[in-house]
Amino acid sequence: SNYIQIMKNVTSESFVPNPAVKDKAKWNLSPSGDFSATSAWENLRVPRPLVPWYKVIWSKNGVPMYSFILWLVCHNRISTKDKLLEWGISNTDVCALCNCHRESRNHLFFSCHFSSEVWKDILQCCLINKTPSHWDSEIQRMIDNVKGESFASQVKLIAFSTTV
Repeated sequence: SNYIQIMKNVTSESFVPNPAVKDKAKWNLSPSGDFSATSAWENLRVPRPLVPWYKVIWSKNGVPMYSFILWLVCHNRISTKDKLLEWGISNTDVCALCNCHRESRNHLFFSCHFSSEVWKDILQCCLINKTPSHWDSEIQRMIDNVKGESFASQVKLIAFSTTV
């Protein structure tokens, strides 16, 4: 029967340990046979298409903490007052900077007169003559206009993530 054949294969000479040869573990998920966290992660994760703003956030010269905060903002997961009120953590959604308007992602970064002035100054330092408008348009502007590894591009990316 099939079971008997399998048992013969399992107990054949090739499976008998050889005390003269040192044991070696082989990681079948990498071509080299060596374990790596990358190969384990690539095997476990569900691949998804890259979002268009990937390189704006995860630039090689970026500060990881700022990149993470920028990632939260892109996903609209930053803890703004409107979200804190919605989650029952805060009793007000009024902007902490201007004390006038509802604090949302867009207000906090572009509509608030205080943050709008900060953005204007940063843009001027980067030689960009533009008034910031809305989160979606600003991230799209970064995607469209900041490409490559030039010094100017890297400064703009770092200025953007640092300002956020």
